[in-house]
Amino acid sequence: MCFNGTKVNNHSNVILKAHPKILYLGTDPSRYPKQVFHLPLIHIRPLSLPASIRDDFDQLTHVLLTSPNAARLLMAQVELGRKKVLAIGKGTARILQEKGMECDAIAPTPTQEGIIELLEGLSIEGKYLLYPRSSIARPLLANYLKERGWKHQTADLYETIYLKPNPLPLLQEFEEIVFTSPSTVRAFFALYKDIPKEIKQTCIGPITQRALNTQIDFFRKQRILELET
Repeated sequence: MCFNGTKVNNHSNVILKAHPKILYLGTDPSRYPKQVFHLPLIHIRPLSLPASIRDDFDQLTHVLLTSPNAARLLMAQVELGRKKVLAIGKGTARILQEKGMECDAIAPTPTQEGIIELLEGLSIEGKYLLYPRSSIARPLLANYLKERGWKHQTADLYETIYLKPNPLPLLQEFEEIVFTSPSTVRAFFALYKDIPKEIKQTCIGPITQRALNTQIDFFRKQRILELET
């Protein structure tokens, strides 16, 4: 655990008396605009691009980047050159800018639905798309590419590993919890069964918010059933 990237002693109870009141569960707290207590609940394990994609890479015309992790890990393996890049959101576009590149378009909403909306405005003719993604990405965009008949390659670029920090901080020590992805939501509820009502819940993106709402509803209904039996 750490404060914005600075490690602290996991076995000390003293730090909890003066730590930041925002609990950040994602992988990169440096991108959050406030000071946070970093409790990473997921780890990103990179995967290599398949040989079939490397062989075809020069023929690819467009790249669909649906997360900062996908952008960072893809550029660590290949040069995008003059390929057209469609980004899911400003955070993903920022990764490109840090490498001296610009994306050609940003989705109107930071979701797979937003990327689909961008693609619907393009002609399918003469285009060859690369869609690098998480191994647990929602299937919506991949299914759309197949059904719409886009010439494309899909590649699992990274795996998400769930972590179990020990010891865990008490949630009552915080005023806000930041969930950065549906994966952080799932990892959180594997460790904690509820969020105290007084704690603010901040979600990065509507899909993360939907995942959080689903988990909260599930556990609250479960408690009602337990009380009735």
